[in-house]
Amino acid sequence: MSCKKDLDIEKLSELLSGIEGAKDYLVGAGYYFDVDKPEYTKEYGEYCGQLYDDSEDVSQEFLITVLDDKSYDKYASDAGIKNAAAGAILVNKGTFDVYNENSSKYVKKEMELYKYKAGDTIECGYNVYDDASSDDNAAEGDTESSTDDNNAVEGDTESGTEDNSGYVDEETINNGVRKTVDVTIAGVTDKVPTGYKGYGNTTLLFMNQKGFESLWADGKSGNELKPGHASYSAYVVAENADEYQDTFEKETEGNTEYSQISFYVSNLDKEMRDEKSLFTLLGVFAYGLIVVIALIGITNIINTLSTGMELRSREFATLRSIGMTDKQFAGMVRLESVFISVKALVIGVPLGILISYLLCVMMNRMDDAIIYEPPYKAIILCIVVVIMLIYAIMKLSMTKLRHNNIIETIKNENL
Repeated sequence: MSCKKDLDIEKLSELLSGIEGAKDYLVGAGYYFDVDKPEYTKEYGEYCGQLYDDSEDVSQEFLITVLDDKSYDKYASDAGIKNAAAGAILVNKGTFDVYNENSSKYVKKEMELYKYKAGDTIECGYNVYDDASSDDNAAEGDTESSTDDNNAVEGDTESGTEDNSGYVDEETINNGVRKTVDVTIAGVTDKVPTGYKGYGNTTLLFMNQKGFESLWADGKSGNELKPGHASYSAYVVAENADEYQDTFEKETEGNTEYSQISFYVSNLDKEMRDEKSLFTLLGVFAYGLIVVIALIGITNIINTLSTGMELRSREFATLRSIGMTDKQFAGMVRLESVFISVKALVIGVPLGILISYLLCVMMNRMDDAIIYEPPYKAIILCIVVVIMLIYAIMKLSMTKLRHNNIIETIKNENL
């Protein structure tokens, strides 16, 4: 959501929890800061070195999110952090696309980010702008628009200097009046609250309202972050998402208390249902096409083998006339079935594996997370079906030929 004034997150949490059907909720207000030369771990520092020419001169973007008291206490408890109200909780793990020189491609890798521990202090910088020069900026990466990630409402960020890598350029840092606040780390964790995922290289810190306001409690500088420029977000888990959304929209529409707030609601449950319906529809067409192609292929196999056996009926009749027994005849046909099956599988299986691998390689150009695994179950099923199909066709043709009169078959010149 976007706001033209400060929003009381505790009051908004009361609104969300008061609507019937709310099982769980979270409300937060995000503020962007930058940290000069943070204490990277060796691994994360090397990763940043891949992104920038010199990671030591890079200011890292930190997002401090102020949660409502209930959500913050629950998050601290889940993360196993005691005395969390004394500072901020640092999310100190992340997964990134790291370039692998051996494979010449990007692979996903989880790593620890910083050397900070409980009790350490981080100096977070922000800019204060004159009204004449800017009435839209208060801290690094102020917000303009929003989308939603889970079930109710959320605020997202849009910054002209952010490249989703956490980097804040020097020109932006030096623009306006530079101020800093000291943030004490209450604990570090690899857990994140509901909805706070996919923030790229932006480092996440979480605080409660009282702890955030205490950053300016020394009297040396007041909270100079301008009202209306926080990135507000809310996530709700509801028993019935559709009914909850309708009730929420009725509660906020036409309410003068929320007249300066623009809510952007995204119903994840509905989106998942729509996506599932789309995949079901695509699946019907895809599997229908596969069945049609399979039936055409099976029909061609039956027609080819049956015709081949019919054209060789004089040959078989001649062999039987000179003493070939039914047992020998059946053994010859079974052996031919094996040869035909092996030939088909030796050509078809490697060709199918190659095509599926090439398709995976093409898709990896868009997403390196796809790992190719040979379809062993499909290969085994294919081998069994081919052997059974060819054997059944040859068996039926052999049974039909046994009932033919040997002399009449040999005399038939049309064969």
